[in-house]
Amino acid sequence: MPTLRPPTAVNEDSELKGGVKPLQGLQLVSDKHLRKLMQTVLGGKPLSLPKLPDKLEGATAMPCWETKEMMDRVGLVPEVVGRLTDINGDLGGLFDQYFGFQYLLTRGIAPTAYKELYLLESTPYVPRANSI
Repeated sequence: MPTLRPPTAVNEDSELKGGVKPLQGLQLVSDKHLRKLMQTVLGGKPLSLPKLPDKLEGATAMPCWETKEMMDRVGLVPEVVGRLTDINGDLGGLFDQYFGFQYLLTRGIAPTAYKELYLLESTPYVPRANSI
């Protein structure tokens, strides 16, 4: 499945409604603070756990700012999961399944489609020219 956003194919006989504008304020998650938190966690580089040094003994070097920023983002995941679960258990469960610690430890980076589901939920759908 190339996309989670329907339609995945456009019929040539479909009516085009160029003057129709999406309604403002329709959101998958109405809590704007939670949406901002999700953008903080999922924005930028793909969420992942930084690699630990081979020897932890005597490791006195401070982590670089990129590692610290990534760990700060990973640390926010439980809060996002909890707040999403309060709104809808399935949304929270799906977020935890693909961005939680267990997934990051065992599989690494989550599929882009799930990131887009949470980040682009308020953006109107624009079909790609090569959508099939």
